[in-house]
Amino acid sequence: MTTLTTSKEHRTHARFPRVLALVLGALLAACGGGQSTITTDNLRRSGPSGPSGPTGPSGPSGPTGPSGPTVVVQITITPTTCTVFFGQHCQFAAYVTGSSDQQVNWSVLESGGGTVSASGDYVAPSASGTFHVVAQSHADTSKSATAAVMVLVPPPPGTADFVVNFSDVRQTMDGFGAADVWLGALSDAQMDLFFSPTNGIGLSILRMGISPSGGSLSAWTNATRAAARGAKTWAAPWSPAASLKDTGSTTTGRLLTTGYDAWATSLANYASSFRSNTGVDLYALSVQNEPDWNTNGAYDMCLYSDQQMHDFIAVLGPKLAALNPRPKLMAPESSNWPNLWTNGVDGSIQATLADPITAAYVGVLATHQYGNGNAAVPHALPPGKSLWETEQSSFEGFDPSIGNAVTVAQWIHDAIVNGSVSAWHYWWLIGHNADNEGLIGFNANTTMTKRLYALGNFSKFVRPGWVRIGTTGTKNGIYGVSAYKNTATGNFAVVMINSSGGPVTLTVGISNAIANSSITPYQTYDDGSADFTISIHGNLEPKASIPVASDGTFSATIPYGVTTFVGTIH
Repeated sequence: MTTLTTSKEHRTHARFPRVLALVLGALLAACGGGQSTITTDNLRRSGPSGPSGPTGPSGPSGPTGPSGPTVVVQITITPTTCTVFFGQHCQFAAYVTGSSDQQVNWSVLESGGGTVSASGDYVAPSASGTFHVVAQSHADTSKSATAAVMVLVPPPPGTADFVVNFSDVRQTMDGFGAADVWLGALSDAQMDLFFSPTNGIGLSILRMGISPSGGSLSAWTNATRAAARGAKTWAAPWSPAASLKDTGSTTTGRLLTTGYDAWATSLANYASSFRSNTGVDLYALSVQNEPDWNTNGAYDMCLYSDQQMHDFIAVLGPKLAALNPRPKLMAPESSNWPNLWTNGVDGSIQATLADPITAAYVGVLATHQYGNGNAAVPHALPPGKSLWETEQSSFEGFDPSIGNAVTVAQWIHDAIVNGSVSAWHYWWLIGHNADNEGLIGFNANTTMTKRLYALGNFSKFVRPGWVRIGTTGTKNGIYGVSAYKNTATGNFAVVMINSSGGPVTLTVGISNAIANSSITPYQTYDDGSADFTISIHGNLEPKASIPVASDGTFSATIPYGVTTFVGTIH
């Protein structure tokens, strides 16, 4: 449409000849249906306007774009079931999708059914029965999730210090692992020690490194040999190429937005060529090692904000999804647990999970266990996502002792029981520095340690596909107890950490299952021999079988260290 605009002043003093009006009228007619505007406000004199020409037909309207997806608030609660005795606690967590408001209101449905705190900590009443804990969304009060709590009458005092409940199923375990980054090719004997479930500690995951050029920071043959022993491999980059970063350095800075496509292509090429280099498939590819840790030039790194992680995954995700076989995309591998779940900080996954498109690309959530007192942070997991702990070690002077081993076992226990991880990793297989960054060795030697075997108390027996099952009870000197079962075979393992400094005698009960007649303990402890040979001298050493009583209990005295009880249920 063509529009003629005149100011009030010009209209009041209009004195242009009629011919000008006719010319303007002709111009109007000629421009009918267009989008131009003719303005005569700057004319010093104007005459009356002539008649407007006919208006041309309007052009067709453009197509209307599709409306965006309707965001629906949803809430999930974990665990969905819990079994406790009178007065005992059960920690619940709620996860809200479709809103940035993660707050929930907790309540117990039944009067007299116990109490639940604002953080989801449920305390059982002194009455048996099934009760229901409700988490209601603060963002949309019409949305809630419910968990069932079975409160049992406690066994008579002294019957069992700990009870393993075979009906209380928690997360599925993916395994245990460590990294070979910058270590070079490992020998067959070393691979057996680390990865063989029969002759070693049975690690089931190898973590490799990706170079800034898109090559490998690890020896390809290590993946091949690990696979021969039943392990899967995933890989992580430490930095993109310097030319793709805002500082022009691999040891400082962030990935430029203009470098997203090139770096995503480089990572996808690493994944697609993995089989040709190793003979096996790549299980997963991490977006970035510790995107929240600034090394200040000490070694390769790359920082990603919460939003930058989202934006890069939006580019990398489709490239990995197009591969066959398709590796899982892992993110964010933050250096500590709090950053993983904190909105807006470097190393957060929150912006990625808030977008259903980028959330769908992520197969494994990941965090390291540094900082925060090495403590896990309980948090409900998004539906369909698993959480891996992918690095932990310590940096004091080299310490191969049982005391250090107990500390490592405590880290593992906390990550699995409180953090709900499905996989746990130490940092290096072999240490390169004069500290405890390696499962064994320091300064690239291969000095043996007790922590190797403490990890083996989990990794050798808790195999991929096993599920964690709930335990209840306490005992002075026992830091923690966790239990696992193979649902197909009935095999089970109960891992106990004795942090008392001396022996502890205890009784364990089996609930909702009937155990076979005996249980075998495997123990990691210090026998004073300084011999680190596996299966003897307190290095995952099998001990005499323990009989299971007719009431489903067994008793044992366990040393300062880590003990795994292995058995089978009917």
